[in-house]
Amino acid sequence: PSVVVPVSLVSTFAAMYMLGYSLDNLSLMALTIATGFVVDDAIVVVENIARHREDRRTTAMAAALEGAREIGFTVLSISVSLVAVFIPILLMGGIVGRLFREFAVTLSVAIGISMVVSLTLTPMLCAWLLVPAAVVRRGLFDRLAGGLAGLRAGGCGRPPRAGAPAPSAPRPLARAGRSGDLSLIH
Repeated sequence: PSVVVPVSLVSTFAAMYMLGYSLDNLSLMALTIATGFVVDDAIVVVENIARHREDRRTTAMAAALEGAREIGFTVLSISVSLVAVFIPILLMGGIVGRLFREFAVTLSVAIGISMVVSLTLTPMLCAWLLVPAAVVRRGLFDRLAGGLAGLRAGGCGRPPRAGAPAPSAPRPLARAGRSGDLSLIH
């Protein structure tokens, strides 16, 4: 999803340029709404490919092709139904219709581009970058976040030794955190 969003939105900017649309409040609102749809399509595809990769223990390319093949019609039907919602806005008459036409077209173009990118670029990126969860190494950020979460919980980030007595008083960092939380109440 982190690559799909910029690709889809930049492609939508290009389509807006070709259609002669400007960046006004309504087209920016359409791009903001489109960001959610773009992410949704990509996440559906990535989750299905990851499920194939984990459950069936297939190669990355086979999982990507099978996952995209399985979910392709679903993504297509979601995209078509989303575009169908904006058809009445597109067909409105008068001044309001002229204002909202750019909104409806921009959002429909973004949804269409998102569908194409989600069914082409996303599976190939998954085949190239997605690794099974058993192979994933914890990076520095994950180790630091886990250690800080353990300190926040009152521990030292490690399980207690066998036979070690349970701490009777909270750790100083946890005590300081709680007192800071209580100071917000008063």
